[in-house]
Amino acid sequence: MIAQRAAERPWRIHHEDGRPIRLHTMGCFLISRHDDGHACTQQQALDALAHGAESCPGCRPDGELDTQ
Repeated sequence: MIAQRAAERPWRIHHEDGRPIRLHTMGCFLISRHDDGHACTQQQALDALAHGAESCPGCRPDGELDTQ
């Protein structure tokens, strides 16, 4: 069940002061081991990008979300 939930949330959002600031894919090499963000669904990832979060330049989650 946990693996299924993880598969449904393949993106991670980093927040700062309650605002989304950067979106990553789950396996991104640039995710900090101290702050790996919050797992999110596709819709949450799209909403984060729409509200100003930047797409990580390393893992390019916007390509997976087809928002380029």
